[in-house]
Amino acid sequence: MSDVCDQLGIPKYLWTEGRHNIEIGDLDSLYRRVPSHFFETGAISGKISATAFPLKNDSYNLASLCQQPQDVLFSIKQGVPHFLDDGIIQINVSGIRAFNFQYSGGNNQTYECTLKVIHKSEKCMYPHSEICVFVNGVNQNPPSSRQAKEAIRLALRENHDIIMNPPERDLENNDRVDESFGE
Repeated sequence: MSDVCDQLGIPKYLWTEGRHNIEIGDLDSLYRRVPSHFFETGAISGKISATAFPLKNDSYNLASLCQQPQDVLFSIKQGVPHFLDDGIIQINVSGIRAFNFQYSGGNNQTYECTLKVIHKSEKCMYPHSEICVFVNGVNQNPPSSRQAKEAIRLALRENHDIIMNPPERDLENNDRVDESFGE
């Protein structure tokens, strides 16, 4: 039993408790929480801003290990509240793995940039996964090239679907309109 996970309010089915990391298949997908300010009001694209993807410690939950998409809204850090005001996107792993980008750098050198999805469970969040950036086969999170960062963010923007918009807020009272999280 994990007293820490229990104190954080994380449901037991999300705890790692001796389970090992798994290989992620091409048919899997990822959930990611996204702060509300990255959702464009009235946007018809159905996409969030490309700047929502930090590329460093870019954390996701493997959908096949979650009971519901909202599992990604739990905070696993002491003193950090759950992310109840965030929206949720879903990204297909196959779209991430298909990304391959080449760019030129100094000394006329060509660099190849690829993305890998890795299951990296945390004590209180077994589904935790990361998208890692590899440049010429070396893990580089984030890549140093501005050109590569921009291309990766655009690829992530094109390969996601919004599955839950941030909850509406009663601006006068600063309260959430939908209080159904965690039920």
